[in-house]
Amino acid sequence: MGEDTPQYVKIQNYILDAINSGKYLPGSKIPTEKELAEMFSVSRITANKALKELSVAGVLERVRGSGTFVCDQKTIPTESCAFVSAVKFNPTHIRHHQLISFRIAPGPEALLKKTNLPANTDFYEIILANKKSGSLMESLDYIYIPSPTVPDTCILQTLDYLCTHFVFDYLKTKLDTNPKYMKIFVNTPLYPFLESARELLNNPPNMQMWCTDIYDADMQLLGSIYTIYPDTLHEVPLFTFAL
Repeated sequence: MGEDTPQYVKIQNYILDAINSGKYLPGSKIPTEKELAEMFSVSRITANKALKELSVAGVLERVRGSGTFVCDQKTIPTESCAFVSAVKFNPTHIRHHQLISFRIAPGPEALLKKTNLPANTDFYEIILANKKSGSLMESLDYIYIPSPTVPDTCILQTLDYLCTHFVFDYLKTKLDTNPKYMKIFVNTPLYPFLESARELLNNPPNMQMWCTDIYDADMQLLGSIYTIYPDTLHEVPLFTFAL
């Protein structure tokens, strides 16, 4: 492993090698953040980042108050898989979405697993519709932003901007956060908190979905976007990139 390899990646490689060698079997508990930080002479923030990314990828499961455990590999295919871990981009395509609803809602379990936030943390839920073909909804964006990130008055005053810009840009420009990393997941399960999409999309026989998570430099979750569309649409772009 090269000298330029980030410390958190070294921790991840250590854990993955230990799993592959059978040192850590499915269901077994791995060292704590503190122990890993001491093993690799790094901060607990770095150790946390390593564990959080492996947890999001479905390799580990972090159980609040109990520790971090190796997932049963048989369960991993039922979860979404990340194909982008960190990118730099300048989106040039202007979105044309319509605001469907805004509310403050309890944090869904699937989202709380990606954060270190308390179980009772609320999230801003913003639902936007893409209506390029007249009144027909082509897709929906369910956007979740942890409420401790920004005051609700700031969100309410900037929703018009969100309808025409990517969430990454919105978080940086209007909410004064510092987004740095983006992870995109495909074949994301239709979680219960997203079920209202069926009616909004006029009850299509099947739906597809991807999820985009946006993090700051410390891998703290700043926002999650679940994009849902009927699978009758053959091509749905993820993003437009400026190269």
